[in-house]
Amino acid sequence: MIDLTTEQLRELREKLEKCWCKETIWHKNTWNPDKPSKGQCYVTSILIQDVFGGKVFRGSVDNEEHYWNELPDGTEIDLTSDQFDGGDKLYPHPNRSFLKVVTPNRRNKRYLILKEKYLAVNK
Repeated sequence: MIDLTTEQLRELREKLEKCWCKETIWHKNTWNPDKPSKGQCYVTSILIQDVFGGKVFRGSVDNEEHYWNELPDGTEIDLTSDQFDGGDKLYPHPNRSFLKVVTPNRRNKRYLILKEKYLAVNK
């Protein structure tokens, strides 16, 4: 069972900030180093699921599609929630749904770039 502490989540977020870039951002967003999490929710949630297990959820915030995680212990985490003007915590997401990733597409290419960068940061 995964049980990440607040400090471990902070460290994880810091590592992700080193990995996020214009190649991993959602195509409708523009890279902004002052707000690196903007447009990174999908690839980040898939990476978290790959590394820690659990589920990926999809919902909307301010009429924008958004993705976040539930860890195997049932804890929900959203490492990109600060991309919205509402602050760090945007729960509950009333229209959440579980997401299964089954087919390769542009998102998966962005994910593979993020994963490669993440693995390099964790060496």
